[in-house]
Parts: sequence; structure tokens; C-alpha cells
Amino acid sequence: MVTGLVINCEKDLRIRELLFNSLGDSVVPDIPGSLYDIVEGDDADKLRAFADDLENTGFVFEREINLQTAIFPLPLKFTGGKLDDGYFIFVVRTNDDIPFLYEELMKVNNEQANYLRSMASKYTQTNSALKEQDELYNEVSRMNNELSNLHRALEQKNAELNRLNRQKNEFLGIAAHDLRNPLSSVMFYLDFIMEDADRLSEEQKEFVGQVMLSCRSMLNLVNELLDVSAIESGKIRLELGEVHLDQLVEETIQSYRNLAEQKEIEVEIELQQKGIMVRGDAERLRQVLINLYTNAVKFSERKTRILVKVLQKESGGQLVVMDQGKGIAPGELDMLFHPFQKTGTQSTGNEKSTGLGLFIVKKIVDAHQGKIDVRSTPGEGTVFTVTLP
Repeated sequence: MVTGLVINCEKDLRIRELLFNSLGDSVVPDIPGSLYDIVEGDDADKLRAFADDLENTGFVFEREINLQTAIFPLPLKFTGGKLDDGYFIFVVRTNDDIPFLYEELMKVNNEQANYLRSMASKYTQTNSALKEQDELYNEVSRMNNELSNLHRALEQKNAELNRLNRQKNEFLGIAAHDLRNPLSSVMFYLDFIMEDADRLSEEQKEFVGQVMLSCRSMLNLVNELLDVSAIESGKIRLELGEVHLDQLVEETIQSYRNLAEQKEIEVEIELQQKGIMVRGDAERLRQVLINLYTNAVKFSERKTRILVKVLQKESGGQLVVMDQGKGIAPGELDMLFHPFQKTGTQSTGNEKSTGLGLFIVKKIVDAHQGKIDVRSTPGEGTVFTVTLP
């Protein structure tokens, strides 16, 4: 049995016609009156808001309002539509009762029947839209849960990768440190042998020279691996102090000038002035210069020129290393400062490269709060500029 009312009322909610009443005369007398008379006292404001919304929007669905009974308030759902001169209102226990009430009331006159059809259609459309909204909400909730699960899984994977990366850095540091000591001993004994080179045959000298070259390359690689380990673990330390940048450049280039002489490359130092000071770690800055200088030699043809400039800047000093080498393709410049990256440019003397040097240089310059820039033209050469505070 359908529980509810169907009411045709004035705009002030006076009942004009009671079209259906399954609640009985004890709840809703079959006499003219107002809806306010049968609404539980505290819900009068709800009924007033229902009527205001009907007037403003034309249709209102499923508004819960309590009716008075002799024993207890009866919660019912109000659904209504606006007529030209009043309102048409369904009052039901459950929303499922509305279609049944609609069928019962199709016996009324044509004008009301047409209006009921309109309300039923509107109700069906609204329920369909609400159902679609519920389905969409459920789908969004499901996707949000999946996204949350993926985010948690990603955080766990990242934590695991960070742990493995720390272990890798620790292992790399230990392995490189353990390799450096025996290599340094080998280099010491080779230097000792070469001090008495007159006693060696030319073939022996050549063999010793090859061993020294290989040891020096291995020692450089080990030192670079130690630097990378320190950098990636955040343990790079700077012994800061006042550094005579011009003096550091002259001393370093003089120590490594023989590398350029082997390829008959002219090396020129140009100082803007004496006494150019920066604040930094002298040995780390020397490491930057050695790397930039040896790269210039490595990629320069024989009988070309390398220019090393030291400039005074308002905020500090600037170091510039220019060569006339093969240059670097524009598309490869961005990869220069990444670890283990090598460009397509080949060294001119078959020199080896680990792909770590410029990565370490960039990290050292960054640690000094400095900046490094590179410009290059294929076939003409490359210019590295380091600006230090």
C-alpha cells in the first residue's frame, strides 16, 4: 500500500484539493485548511523553505518534513512542482512511492494529468542525473584510492632506492679508497725507478712509461669516484679561505704545461691584474682548473692555442679557459655536467675520459656558490667560464 498524499494547494500553502490521502482523516482532515496545520511545529520553517524553493526553481525533490500525528511525528518526503496559480505536491514515505502515486492520479483531468507527466519526467531525469553523479563519484573515489595506493607504493620504492643509493655510495667510497693506497704506492716506486732511468734500456723506459700512464689514469679515476661518492652522499667538504686566483692559475698551468707541449699546443695565461682574490677551497679550485685545462688539451688539435684568463669581477673573480679544439654540438651542451655522459666529440690524441670530470667541476663550483657557463662552436673551439664570489 502506498503511503502518502497528493495535494493541489494555493501559493500560501492553503489546501485547494486533496487528490490522494492514504494517511487517513485523523492526520489530514478532508476539509480545506493549510499545510502548516498538519506539519509538526518545529518543521514549519522547513515547509516555508520548501515553498520558497518551489516558487524560485519550479521543482523541488525529496525534502524531508515531519507531519503531526496523535502519537509521534511522521517523517515524510515532500516533492513538488509549480503551477500557474499554486503548487502540486507529493508527500510520500519513500521516493519509490511517487511512480505509484502518479499511476493512481492519471485518472484526474487532462490539465493535471499533463502536469503530472511533466513532474514524473522531471523526477525521472533528476533521479537519473543523481544516479550518474553517484556513479561518477564512486568512480572518482575508486580512482582516488588507486592513486593513493600508487603514491604510497611510489614512496616506498623511492625510500628503497634512496637506501640502495646510499649503500652504493658507501661501497663506492670504500672500494675507491682501498684502491687508491696501492696505486699511490705503485706510482711512488715507478717514480723512484725513473729517477735512475739512465740504467734502463729504451725499451724498458717505454714499458715503465706505459705503466706510469696506466697507473695515473687509474688513480685519476679512483679520485673521481671518491669525489662522486662524497658529492652524492652530501659529504663534500670545503676548506674555505682567501685564495689568490691568479697565483693558483700560474702555478697549476706551469705544473701541467708538459701535457700541452706533447701536442705542441701553445698555452697563454692572461691576467687582468695581480692579486685577484676569491673565497674558496684552494685545492678544490685547483681541481676545477686542472679538469678544464686537461679537457682543453685533450680535445685540441696539435699546434693550436689555449688561453687561460683570470678576470677581476665586482663580486669576486672569473676564470676562463678557451681552446681551438673540435667544439661541441649545440644539442650536447646540456649533457656535459651529468655523470658518465660523453659527447660525440673524440679526443685528438686518443686520451681516455670517464665522463665524471665536468660533473665534479659543476658540483665544486656550486658548493662555492659560483656559476659555470659553456659556449662552443663545432670546428672552432669551446669556452668555459667559471665565476666565483
